[in-house]
Amino acid sequence: MIPKVYLGGKTGNNDWRQHLVSGLLTQACLGRPIPASNFLYVGPLFLSCTYGCTYAPSMHGAVTKVGAEACGTEFDRSEVIGNNLASLDTADMVFAYITTTDCHETIQEMSWAAARGKCVVIAFAPNIDPEMFWFLEGQVVATYPGLSQCCLPHILQIEIARYQSSACMSRKAGGK
Repeated sequence: MIPKVYLGGKTGNNDWRQHLVSGLLTQACLGRPIPASNFLYVGPLFLSCTYGCTYAPSMHGAVTKVGAEACGTEFDRSEVIGNNLASLDTADMVFAYITTTDCHETIQEMSWAAARGKCVVIAFAPNIDPEMFWFLEGQVVATYPGLSQCCLPHILQIEIARYQSSACMSRKAGGK
């Protein structure tokens, strides 16, 4: 079974997701899942040109009329929330990369997914203390502290293999 994976975390230009999903920038604007090496990327789907023409820290994927002129579509925050929750709902696994402590939306996505029985895995960047996320850590099946971006493909492959062998569900029932 090829798992459907949602890659949670902060978005930005030259985003870490681009190293995990070939063609992400050209295909994500189509608003449909993207085949990756051994998983199907289901979100977040950047239905706007979030990564370039309109990306700003406070927009969270929303596109203003100015951005819509360049990208062809306008989305407000409520539509972004709906799109992300729909993508999370279709996911089998949620893999998040925490690079800052102000990732409030990512924390909410991970909690939402964990509450719905999704296989949730979190990797923390080297400058992030996982202890700051102790409550979230208690809801997920695995955490990886101190990871650089270059390690993410390997860790994701490990977790996909565990998911495919059903170890994710047994770890969830019995702890990490």
